[in-house]
Amino acid sequence: MSSMASPHPLPRGRRTSLAGFTILELLVVVALIAGMAVFALPAFSSLQKSSQLTQSGQRILDTLVLTRQRALTSGRNFEIRFYKFQDKDLPGGTPYYKAMQVFEETGRSDTGGNPIFEPVGRLYKLPNSVMIDQGSPWGNEWYSLSTIVNPSDSGNSREEPSSNIRRNEEKVQINKNLKQGTDFTFTRLKFRPSGGIDLDPDLSWYFTIRDPQSGADGLTAIENVPNYITFQLEPYTGIARLFRP
Repeated sequence: MSSMASPHPLPRGRRTSLAGFTILELLVVVALIAGMAVFALPAFSSLQKSSQLTQSGQRILDTLVLTRQRALTSGRNFEIRFYKFQDKDLPGGTPYYKAMQVFEETGRSDTGGNPIFEPVGRLYKLPNSVMIDQGSPWGNEWYSLSTIVNPSDSGNSREEPSSNIRRNEEKVQINKNLKQGTDFTFTRLKFRPSGGIDLDPDLSWYFTIRDPQSGADGLTAIENVPNYITFQLEPYTGIARLFRP
C-alpha cells in the first residue's frame, strides 16, 4: 500500500520558528504602557472629580426639593443641617462643610421649651473631592461662594456649636455618622410649612460646592474656581435653582 504524500511538502532545511518575545521587547512594551498611564492619570482623576461633583449636586438638589415638598404637605417645619468637621479621610485636618441631614419638627418640646426635631433618613457625607464652601465675610458678597453657609462674620454668622444640640444621644449619633471623634459645628436651613425658608427675603441666599483643592475655603473668588455648582434659594417660595459653569 502506497503512503499519501503531502500536497505541499516543506523544503528541506526550513523549520517553523516558535520563539516568543524577548525580555527587551517586553520591557519596551511595559515602558510604553507606563508612559501612557502617566499622561492619562490626570485626565482620569479630573473626570472622576467632575463626576463626583455632578452626583453630589444632583443629590443636594433632590434633598432641597424634597424637603420643601415635605414641609408643604405636612404643615410642619423641616430643617437641613450642614455639618462642618475635620474629615479623617482628608489630609491636613482642616474642618470643612462636608455632610448634611434632614430633620422634621415633631410637635414636641424639650424641657426648655425648644421644639424637638427628629432626623429623616440618613446623614449624607460628601465625597472627598467635594465640599461646601463656607463663603466670604459679609460685606463681600459680590465674590462670596456662599451666604447660607457662612460663619465668617460673628455678627451675621449662622454657624452653631454642637452644644446647641441639647439631646446628647442625637449628638453621639451625629459623631458616629460622621465617623470622627472631634467636635463639629453646623448650620441650619429651615423650610416653613409655606415652603419658604427662614432667611431675610431682602438678601440673596445661595451656597456652592466645589473641590477643596481648588482654593482656600471661604477665601476664593468664583472666577478662580474651575468647576463648581451653586444652589440658589428664593426665600419666599423656597424654590431651589442649580447653576453650573
